[in-house]
Amino acid sequence: MPGGSLAELQTRRFEPLRHVADPLLVEGCTLISGNPKMGKSWKALQIGLAISTGTPAYEGYEPCPPGDVLYLALEDNERRMQRRVTKLLGLGPWPANMEVFYSWPRAHESGLDRIRQWIKDHPNARLVIIDVLNIFRKPARGKDNAYQADAEAMQSLQQLASETRVAILVVHHNRKSGAEGGDPFEVVSGSMGLTGGVDAVLVLRREAGIISLYGRGRDGEDIELGMALDRETLRWSILGQTADVKRSGERTAILDALRDSGTPMTPKAIADATERPDATVRRLLHGMMNGRVPRICKVGTGYTLTDVPDLPF
Repeated sequence: MPGGSLAELQTRRFEPLRHVADPLLVEGCTLISGNPKMGKSWKALQIGLAISTGTPAYEGYEPCPPGDVLYLALEDNERRMQRRVTKLLGLGPWPANMEVFYSWPRAHESGLDRIRQWIKDHPNARLVIIDVLNIFRKPARGKDNAYQADAEAMQSLQQLASETRVAILVVHHNRKSGAEGGDPFEVVSGSMGLTGGVDAVLVLRREAGIISLYGRGRDGEDIELGMALDRETLRWSILGQTADVKRSGERTAILDALRDSGTPMTPKAIADATERPDATVRRLLHGMMNGRVPRICKVGTGYTLTDVPDLPF
């Protein structure tokens, strides 16, 4: 049993956490959750391919340290996986150090032991993807304590990740009733035992016209990033901090409404056209009055768009 005195702990030196896929993934067990059809599997596959090829997971970030990847694509098949990898990598060559399986024993039926053996057989193992949790975990019975069952489902994976210093990324779903506002980590389907039993949680959530990624971990700061899934390339990209992306999107919506109108619009009319709160629109209009091209100006009680550039003095 690990442990000892604080005096002994004081002198111990620990290696820094290994970054697996900058900026989102480090060693340990991470739960990623999102609504159905939001692109969670595309995100997991993109990360896995980046690690297996030693390339950046997201444009503008550092290349991933290369390593072996195990992907349990338990909701997919070979035909669909071939189509997806072709979309992301083209015609090849495809990495031999990423293995994909479409069926796997459940955790309590040797599934966890087989992952441990795979890691042992691959000294350069860096990532295991489980897509999705509900097909891998032990089915919960009606009389089971929900929190305890959820915690046990994740703790075994968290312990394995800690022992082997490999990243384990577990794909899961949000509640269908999850609405905008409130704590984004409360929309993860299941009890708090799921989010409490892992090293980090990533939540994808559509709100205010963008997709936000919220991250919370035991060993790092919380993150809030705006993200986009390109419908042509089917690659995810990071747009920036969620607050900045939201403001940018709201400003763009106001400019588009003024362009479409062609005549001055009151703040109330702009709020109705953009489906934004009236107070938010008024605050943004005040800030946009001092913007550069394109800029807005006030005409009576309304606002209109002008392309007159700022004077050089």
